[in-house]
Amino acid sequence: MSETGRIILSICVLIAVYILTRKYHTWKTKRTFGDIIEDLKQKEALAPSSAVELPYAKASMFRIGIRDYRPK
Repeated sequence: MSETGRIILSICVLIAVYILTRKYHTWKTKRTFGDIIEDLKQKEALAPSSAVELPYAKASMFRIGIRDYRPK
């Protein structure tokens, strides 16, 4: 394979990896949203007046993941 072919192939692989990681994070986020909605339905917290605190919503010192830009 020529050098040009290798460069084109490596660029295509990098694009594919980028697209797959974006799809993975989107799928993971959608699944998490579904889990949160299910927890709220189980605890019958469907309105602001019946809100409950979720155990995994607490701040963690070792938080790894998407940055939270919401005001605290």
